[in-house]
Amino acid sequence: MNNPSHKDCPAFCPLCGADLYNVDQTCVCKNPKCNWSCTRCRDEDPEND
Repeated sequence: MNNPSHKDCPAFCPLCGADLYNVDQTCVCKNPKCNWSCTRCRDEDPEND
């Protein structure tokens, strides 16, 4: 099974520096004014096809 590597995932938002939380393999910025998100891990997971 080819799982995505999480070693490149940031612990903090690259735009504002706030903490991130993970929802359904989507990283979301905790700062409501920023609203940054990343779906790379979800998009790379073959189980989600």
